[in-house]
Amino acid sequence: MPKHLRLVQRNGVFYHRASIPADIRDTYPKTEETFSLKTKDPREAIKRVRVAAAEVDARFDEHRRRQNAVLTTRDELTAAELKAVEEAYYAYLLEEDDQRRDAGFYAGEELELPAPTFEEYDEQVVEALTYVQHQLPRRASDVFYDQEVDEVMSWDGFDIKLAPNAASRKKVVAAIQRGEVRAYKDIALRNKGELVDTPEAPAVIAPKSCGVLLSDAVQDWLKDKRSGWTDKTAKAHEVAIGWFCDLVGDRSLSSYSKADGRAFKAAMQTLPANWVKHPKLAKLSIGKAVERSAELCLTPMSGTNASKNIQFVQSFWNWAEANYDEVDGNPMVKLSKPKGVARDERDPFTDEDLKTIFLAPLYRGCRSLHHWKEPGNFVPIDSGRYWVPLVALHTGARLAEIVQLYVEDVKFEGEIAYLSLMPGDDEEDDRRVKNANARRNIPIHSQLVSAGFLEFVQRAKTANQKRLFPDIEKAADGTYSSTFSKWFGNFLKACGVKTKKKSFHSFRHTFEDACRAGGVPLEYVNAIQGHAQGGEADRYGSGAGGYPISLLKERIEQVRPCACILRLA
Repeated sequence: MPKHLRLVQRNGVFYHRASIPADIRDTYPKTEETFSLKTKDPREAIKRVRVAAAEVDARFDEHRRRQNAVLTTRDELTAAELKAVEEAYYAYLLEEDDQRRDAGFYAGEELELPAPTFEEYDEQVVEALTYVQHQLPRRASDVFYDQEVDEVMSWDGFDIKLAPNAASRKKVVAAIQRGEVRAYKDIALRNKGELVDTPEAPAVIAPKSCGVLLSDAVQDWLKDKRSGWTDKTAKAHEVAIGWFCDLVGDRSLSSYSKADGRAFKAAMQTLPANWVKHPKLAKLSIGKAVERSAELCLTPMSGTNASKNIQFVQSFWNWAEANYDEVDGNPMVKLSKPKGVARDERDPFTDEDLKTIFLAPLYRGCRSLHHWKEPGNFVPIDSGRYWVPLVALHTGARLAEIVQLYVEDVKFEGEIAYLSLMPGDDEEDDRRVKNANARRNIPIHSQLVSAGFLEFVQRAKTANQKRLFPDIEKAADGTYSSTFSKWFGNFLKACGVKTKKKSFHSFRHTFEDACRAGGVPLEYVNAIQGHAQGGEADRYGSGAGGYPISLLKERIEQVRPCACILRLA
């Protein structure tokens, strides 16, 4: 008989027998695939073993697929899924009993596989039934059941990974035990000669949820939002929602719950910063990376970054709730942050810092724009490097808002010059604002005028420039701010001002402090800086259509952020 047909004979009956392939031997639930072909005819056995071999190979392939699949991490199972666990385990034990009987019982003759006598097998069934009937009413588990939960959840039709502390783990143990009680009772009946059929497990054990998949909805979301985002913002949102999908699984939108939100929050509180580049995590899935991070006690990412990633995913669910009937609420769980943490992350510049910055060679005279660290006779009064810090100091505007300015954004109302911070009119216009409050007009401070800013703007108009700072190039992430931020960090280091909590954003805090020192009411500070309005500002509205330019001009002239720049003109 050809050996490659996986055919063996016992007591005249032919069997299929195949060892488990090496690549899945450690994870496959059996040590070999052996079962009766239920014939003593060699020719019929050859026909049947060919079919059986193909079916077994398909089982091996399916096991590989499940092992490589991204399992859906869950915390809770539905009642229907728990019932499916019971039915699946019941069917599994009866099928296993069929294989035991087909292999034969020891009755004095030599069998190829170790086999108990029929009486020994009957005793084993009774002992197993007695044990599980003791465990089930007590909701008791042990090492076997703890491991069996993960095994059953990986079966085809479930493809679920239960979190280590999942609320449903005990319920799954109970479902397995209910399946055992039923199965052992029926096997005992078989031992007495009763006819008990083995049910066929359906191809899909647990019903799959239907509806719009998360991955499909995400693509629609990204298309919908893309025109209002920079490349950097779009990438940040896409990465975060991708992590969420990989961690909890790609399912229908209606199937997600707060358990998924809690799982993502926990992951963000465990993973280190730039974990995808960490040498010990880079090749792992996010779920495995979370486990490994906890094992290695790695320092997690900052609360700010964790919160941002959660907010990115939360923004998707807010959009999904507004666009899909099946989404009822947002499953994300917010990360609490202490009040004032945003300010605590950056310090304002001190008066000494500002003197050092604005008396540096870049402002007093350097060799060239390239050699800005070295003293010389060149003052780059037409460069963004010269003007962007000065604009930030006297407006409190964000870096991204300043570096994207067009020449046309410097406007006049009578004799008052102001900056108009507005988003672009079309997709090709790359001007963006952070939110609705960020749409605003900021009067140009007299100190900035004295330093020559309006003359600089006029030269840009004469040269027919579109962008006010064309020498600031767009970075790979699609923003101008990344390019300038990197350079300015080096500038602060060269000045000896750089600390962990001092960066370009410190200008914004410096302006706030100067407003406070100048007695500018908070609602005006909010209007100028683009914060949410409140108090007296409610009478005027918010954004660009709020306070009159003339009134804002009066308030901004109360601010005296740095006297040393008067000597720059």
